[in-house]
Amino acid sequence: MGCPSFAIHARHLPVELISLILGEADKPTLAECTLVCRSWLELSRPFLFESIVYRPHYPRYPQQYGDVPHPLEGLADFMISRPDIGIRVRHLSLSLEKAKWTLLTVEDRAGVVALEPCRWQTLVALLHQLPRLRTLDLENFLLEPLGPPHDARPLSAEPRFAALEALTFSRQCRAQDTGGCLGDVLHLLSLFARVDRLALGAFFSPPADHAALAARIHTDVRALAVHAHASPLLAGLPALPGWAHLERLALPLLPPADVPHALRLVNAARAHLRAVELRVPHIEDRGATVRGLRVLALANCPRLEELVLALPFYGAGNLLVAGAGAVAGGRPYFTVAGYEYVTSLLAACPPVLRRITINLELDLTPHECRQHVQPHTLQMDWSVLDDVLAGRVENGLDIVEFRHGPIEGVHGLSGEIQAYFAQKMPRLWETNIAHFV
Repeated sequence: MGCPSFAIHARHLPVELISLILGEADKPTLAECTLVCRSWLELSRPFLFESIVYRPHYPRYPQQYGDVPHPLEGLADFMISRPDIGIRVRHLSLSLEKAKWTLLTVEDRAGVVALEPCRWQTLVALLHQLPRLRTLDLENFLLEPLGPPHDARPLSAEPRFAALEALTFSRQCRAQDTGGCLGDVLHLLSLFARVDRLALGAFFSPPADHAALAARIHTDVRALAVHAHASPLLAGLPALPGWAHLERLALPLLPPADVPHALRLVNAARAHLRAVELRVPHIEDRGATVRGLRVLALANCPRLEELVLALPFYGAGNLLVAGAGAVAGGRPYFTVAGYEYVTSLLAACPPVLRRITINLELDLTPHECRQHVQPHTLQMDWSVLDDVLAGRVENGLDIVEFRHGPIEGVHGLSGEIQAYFAQKMPRLWETNIAHFV
């Protein structure tokens, strides 16, 4: 007995059903949709314009450059003319390619036309047209220098916008950045009363004294993430009053010289920290870096509920990890010093700890295959860590997650790694709180 077939026009579908379809479909699907009618167009706008990634188009020849306004001005003018679209935008990414900072002439390929910095007024005008904006990502976006008057005075004395879920800033600093990239970050923060998550990309900011400027910025920042390889930023990161309310902190890979700067940040937020992410560095058996990380004293964070550890577990990029007896089959593995540090760190964490995530860093070359990756050859006794984690279950530990990044072209490795840890830490796996993601 066959199912009955029937056809119904899109305009007769219930609004709830249309919204469900549009919410599940991606942008390419919506763009190719042939069911075009007034209802579909109106109901699709919240989904079509919810997220915008803006990468401007440049003139092909420098002679045309003088007639073209700054790319951001064009976007701001468009949003001003179309408030029905601006009110839909929740996620905005502004990106300028590095290769587009300069344009070469056609004749001799020697002349250079530099892209003018964006005016702060233009950026603020654009943000005013996006009342529902939740995330803002600025990548390689050059902003005009504000000059000496703003060295100690924020761009906005009072916040102009209520809240932002995430602010991401990443670009290369240039000669005209007299206040440094971190100065631009502070002025951006002054525009918002609250930023739930501030993420700083891998950029270097010239040394500058931002103490007077930072003291006048009272933006409430709940989470701070510094790029894994941007530890020099910590030295110039000013002491914002908002750091005292940080609940989540993701620290970069810390060489010994930058550990004191990380400690300053941890101390400022210690009373409220609920989640910390650490990257265990390339540890030698002497353990000098281990002693440096112990200075952070996470055991003294009374509200610490979540800990994320990135471990250099296996791969060509972790050659410095290899110690005596740590190489099997010509490949480096996790060392005894690193294991002892992780074990002591987890044992000393406060009893309120509820979640542990261990990110296993597997740096595999394209020429490697599954036969070259043999976790079972790692001669490491994980029984002590097994006892520590299993013991913390009695104190309320809810979940232990093991993760690793995508391994392109190597099939079945995740299962082998999972089987390896299940064999090496049987007590933990018996508690049913361990998961491999």
